[in-house]
Amino acid sequence: MKLKRSNSSEYASFIDDDTHGFTDLHYASFFGNKRKIKKILKKGSNINETDLCQRTALHFAAGRNNLSIIKYLLKHKADPSLIDWNGRTPYSIALQYGYQKAAVLLL
Repeated sequence: MKLKRSNSSEYASFIDDDTHGFTDLHYASFFGNKRKIKKILKKGSNINETDLCQRTALHFAAGRNNLSIIKYLLKHKADPSLIDWNGRTPYSIALQYGYQKAAVLLL
């Protein structure tokens, strides 16, 4: 993954050479960039789009214990029941890492 930082922006701009199937939504969720997430969703991106391991933006937010991103994604109809290639939901990922507050949000 190559990142290109912009001096005039508070978020990273991503170069499209990803070999894991990550979308800008996945990256924005991983890095907790709500402004970028809003822009991406406003353009009509699928909030439940998966990477090559079947992880959604919600899986990434759960794995980072990012409560505000989890709330935002859920408010915009992210599906917390989707499972990744390891059979994990965002809820089970939150539990795996001991993120109790995130797990409660994902129930």
